[in-house]
Amino acid sequence: MDLKNVASLTFFLPEIIVSVTILLLIVLDLIAQSKRSLALIAVAGCAAALIATLDLYSAQPGWLFHRMIVLDNFSLFFKVFALAATILCIWMSLGSNEIKQVHQGEYYTLLLTCALGMFFMASSSNLLMAYLSLELVSLTSYVLTGFLPRNRRSSEAALKYLIYGGVASGTMIYGMSWVFGMTGSLDYGAIKPRSAERSITKRRCSWPLSSSWPASATRSSSCRFTCGRQMSIRARRRLSPRFYRWLPMLPAWRS
Repeated sequence: MDLKNVASLTFFLPEIIVSVTILLLIVLDLIAQSKRSLALIAVAGCAAALIATLDLYSAQPGWLFHRMIVLDNFSLFFKVFALAATILCIWMSLGSNEIKQVHQGEYYTLLLTCALGMFFMASSSNLLMAYLSLELVSLTSYVLTGFLPRNRRSSEAALKYLIYGGVASGTMIYGMSWVFGMTGSLDYGAIKPRSAERSITKRRCSWPLSSSWPASATRSSSCRFTCGRQMSIRARRRLSPRFYRWLPMLPAWRS
């Protein structure tokens, strides 16, 4: 099953429900008197998206939106996991005094936007789609980390997270450009066969320079990718204690 844009909307219902819920929270935040009702609306939207996701298990696996998104049980499992985690975070935030002191509508909107990015990350079948969805999750995480107002350590954690995340993001997109340059495609399904074809062409080629270039380029890109991963891992180790300490949803759990 390889569907185009309009035909793909039938199997895109969970993402549509989450997107509509996000827009509804933005509007109701301006007119609602009780901010607790915003949390209930967010939970209701997540529950509706969860039901729609479970209903897709009976659908035929395939690609959506010109092979940008894949529909299979693997992606559906992580969508269910992301929705369950989001509902749990909203439930924990209801009892937090720190969340009551901030803009609750914006807070729940950011949580659902992060969940929407996880949706796209789980079902992406293209490197470009994976990068955009990862950035959507990252940007909302930066804001949530520094969401507590007039808190110096929360702002410091958000700034460090932004800097380290920017370096990791730049390293990743640089590696993706190498993959595209060597294979000519960003599609997951096309990268492996084209890499195999390039390897066969390299063995048949009689020119020393052209035959050695793909292997040297592969080793160089692998080295850069490894170094980038080590940098990002070390950054996360230094950042993690403060980041997880000042993420707004966790004080709710401790209280």
